[in-house]
Amino acid sequence: MSLTLRPARPSDFLALSAWIPDAAACTRWAGPGVPFPFAPEALGGLLEARKRPSYGLWEDGALAAFGQHWVLTPGRVHLGRLIVAPGARGRGLGRGLCRRLMAEAVRATGAQVLTLRVYRDNAAARSLYASLGFQPVPSGSTDEVLFMEAAMPATPKAVAAAWVEAFNRGEAAALAAMYHVDAVNHQVAESPVEGREAIRAMFEREFAAAEMVCLVENLFEDGEWAILEWRDPLGLRGCGFFHVVEGRIAFQRGYWDKLSFLRQHGLPMPEA
Repeated sequence: MSLTLRPARPSDFLALSAWIPDAAACTRWAGPGVPFPFAPEALGGLLEARKRPSYGLWEDGALAAFGQHWVLTPGRVHLGRLIVAPGARGRGLGRGLCRRLMAEAVRATGAQVLTLRVYRDNAAARSLYASLGFQPVPSGSTDEVLFMEAAMPATPKAVAAAWVEAFNRGEAAALAAMYHVDAVNHQVAESPVEGREAIRAMFEREFAAAEMVCLVENLFEDGEWAILEWRDPLGLRGCGFFHVVEGRIAFQRGYWDKLSFLRQHGLPMPEA
């Protein structure tokens, strides 16, 4: 099974219209703002697709599911109009849609919290959303509809930015908390350091030996990786790569000139 999430096309809305059999199904899926019956070619407009990013999940060349996301308030993005094609239900495509749409919503908006609504009598959907980390929010729920939210792990770029802030404060414990318990930190001028506690001890030694400052020149993100280009006030330059999994650093590699660093800080030079 090959699944691909891509922005919805006009033809997707034509196919989607056939998945809505009656007025009751339309209201439960799209809300009272979408009338039934509707002209298939008008569905994209009725769903406000230009304002609300819309995506189709494709399975082996066929449209299999659909969903949207839109920003509620800064930092919070809502998932809605989630639906799986009638003939494709019961095969895990709802989970496939949600996982990909969640990742896309976070990538596109930088949101830290995702929300959605689900009818209380839809036990299968409630179970799915709970397994993806969504929790009920009583204050936003009704007797009929459950409002749910999920806190999202920080993006790789956000983790790297927080790492720089903790580094510049000289906080070894705060830095160590950003790593997975079995993480590896490999500064290529040194041997790899394995494990969170060993990484914490490394930072403690380094902060005791020299006053270090990391000034960000460029910070990029690509998938699960953050790429940091930095300099320090003394003119040393370097770069670092952070592999971030579920909001924590799993692997880090850094490149910088060790001899220049030792000279700048008046530290002992390695023996020949």
